[in-house]
Amino acid sequence: MGAQQPGTQVNVNSRDSRHTGIVLGLIVLGVVALAVVGVVAVNGWGAGGNTAGGASLPSAAVSLTPSAVSASPTASGTPVPALGTPEATTSATKAAATSRPTPSCSVEHPADLPAVTQTVCYLLDGDNLYMVAFVKASTPTQATVYMWLTAGDVYAYPAKGPYAFPVTTLGTTAKEFRQLVEMPLTHGTTYSVHISTKAPGSPAPNAVNNPAVTGYSMSVAY
Repeated sequence: MGAQQPGTQVNVNSRDSRHTGIVLGLIVLGVVALAVVGVVAVNGWGAGGNTAGGASLPSAAVSLTPSAVSASPTASGTPVPALGTPEATTSATKAAATSRPTPSCSVEHPADLPAVTQTVCYLLDGDNLYMVAFVKASTPTQATVYMWLTAGDVYAYPAKGPYAFPVTTLGTTAKEFRQLVEMPLTHGTTYSVHISTKAPGSPAPNAVNNPAVTGYSMSVAY
């Protein structure tokens, strides 16, 4: 029949080998490319350094520390309190602060000193009774202010005689003198607060032994 043609078989096998090598090469290149992309994704994007064409992508991290809270006014103009700061004083607290009792006073009277006038007052704060005086002078004047308490016509407080404040210089602005009555008081009793303003060194009012020594007084129903 005829002899074999050895060259034909060899040529076919060579072409198949080349094709197989090309396919394998492409596969290897694809695997390497995927590996490189994976490494870049893990090392680059995972570290917050995402890049696209060399440009840095913004970070989406959000700070939750107290410094992130601003105490500056908002767009509406209402201040936002910082963490840990007390809230604004409530209206109830403000009302309580302004509802403190104030002295009840008589009319102004001349004192024993020229150009000096005095006003006798009392202040009730719960169960506490204060003797109060407001004293002033048209020209600078040194004086001693005395005050005491009686229950009806009976001398009551202080036990050893009228309370004497240290010598002070009076001026055109009235000075307040206040003393807490530090003795047990009886509810339903009418007490009287007495004051007297004298020159320094003058004898103190003898109110303990002489009920007629009254100075200027104002009564209070306790």
